[in-house]
Amino acid sequence: MYQATAAISSSLDLDRVLDDIMEQMSIVIPGDEAVSIMLIEGEYARVVRSRGYERLGAPDGLSALALKIADTPTFRIMRETGAPIVIPRTADYPGWIQPPETPWLGSYAGAPIRVGGQIIGFLNADSDTPDFFCQTDCDRLQAFAAQAAVASQNAHLYQELSHHLEGAQLLNKAALASGSTLDFDEVIRRTLAALL
Repeated sequence: MYQATAAISSSLDLDRVLDDIMEQMSIVIPGDEAVSIMLIEGEYARVVRSRGYERLGAPDGLSALALKIADTPTFRIMRETGAPIVIPRTADYPGWIQPPETPWLGSYAGAPIRVGGQIIGFLNADSDTPDFFCQTDCDRLQAFAAQAAVASQNAHLYQELSHHLEGAQLLNKAALASGSTLDFDEVIRRTLAALL
């Protein structure tokens, strides 16, 4: 039983799910391009995983990058429409914001990660080659974002379930420890010992 639970737990751990998503994105996105996952935290989209940016000149990847959604047209559009976006040439796109971390960015494709009716993040693919991404890449990325949303939601639900199970196990220990005596002081002592 424990081994099965541990195997399920490791496959539903959110960090592991994000790592698996990165691995799969590198298969879905052609070439040696950079990819990232950003999750929404309040008004910002923050990079939680990235791959390939070191090759393009960002020494620590994009680990510290957080962009305000209202100030970033691509994120704002994806959030409003729920649809992916492709920008074949970033230099020609009106309102393109070139973060200082990615001055080389020539082509972009992004897809929103939607759980239920809410956008929880974005999958991003970046290339230093203009005209690298097309609508086909964008459609593939969106299909994968749907699977990423399901995997992320399952990981979140599993974490919630694990938390509730731990609480139930503690209550069970306390009940077992106190069930063998009617002495109130002894019940309190055993309950505290079980909980500690």
